[in-house]
Amino acid sequence: MEISKRFVNVDLFADKYFDAETNETRGQEKPLMSFKNISADFVIQKSRNAVISNATINIYNLSKDNIGFFTSFKNETVLGLQQRRIRLSAGYEGQKEAILFNGDILQALPTMRPDIVLQCDCYSNFRANMGVQTLQMYGPIKLKDVCQKIAEKLKLGFEWTADKKNNKTIDSFTFAGGIFESVLFKLNKCGDICAYYEDGYLKVSDKNAIRKSTDILEVNKSTGMIGLPRPSMFGVDVTVLLNPAIKLGQEIHLKSEAIPSCSGNYYVYGLTHRGSYRGNAFYTELQCLNFDS
Repeated sequence: MEISKRFVNVDLFADKYFDAETNETRGQEKPLMSFKNISADFVIQKSRNAVISNATINIYNLSKDNIGFFTSFKNETVLGLQQRRIRLSAGYEGQKEAILFNGDILQALPTMRPDIVLQCDCYSNFRANMGVQTLQMYGPIKLKDVCQKIAEKLKLGFEWTADKKNNKTIDSFTFAGGIFESVLFKLNKCGDICAYYEDGYLKVSDKNAIRKSTDILEVNKSTGMIGLPRPSMFGVDVTVLLNPAIKLGQEIHLKSEAIPSCSGNYYVYGLTHRGSYRGNAFYTELQCLNFDS
């Protein structure tokens, strides 16, 4: 596999802010600051059963003013006032999908001199998850319609990939006084589905993964596999060159000449992106399960 030049781009967002130079109000839709090929390290973790993805992002060489503006503290009394968000894109030149993380900055603190680094603890969907939700839907109503209305209420995108037979009709769906995680917990008890959050979307798939004949990712030494696959209790863990296009629930076909017993088809249950613009780390760790797990 030919390796091209890597890139790391960071966009920083704030609450509504008036830019006098452009006479525009910048907010959640427009980045306050954008940095191309910035020196940054990151570890981003996602899981198919999670409502929040977490990331640790360290940004180097920011100006003193920028560091001061985005410094945030993990304090409940001021958290609601600190509407800070970060979007990180990374990969190799030529890759189509590049956004690895888009979420809230929960805490951002600078290190001491001489090398000042802004260390950011980030969580996707954090503020939406913390908000108290009240839902009332009376039926009969299709489960897919319930999921879509929940996504609309939380201002999330919606993606349904579950089988038609799992789009059953329910009498009602009511919920009061809980956070997003509790909503999904109740939703997942309504049928043989797995509802979870990923990259700004409420995604719903089959509880037991189903093999698909298309969109299978080939994983082998020629396509970017690093080292050897590592057998786990219910599948296999494997590391590949950083690939932002890999999604949770995606089917992979693993081929290992060194450990043939690991070869076969799996689905991605969890993944971790690790990268550094100037360092050695720039790969994606996949936690994969057998289809009958």
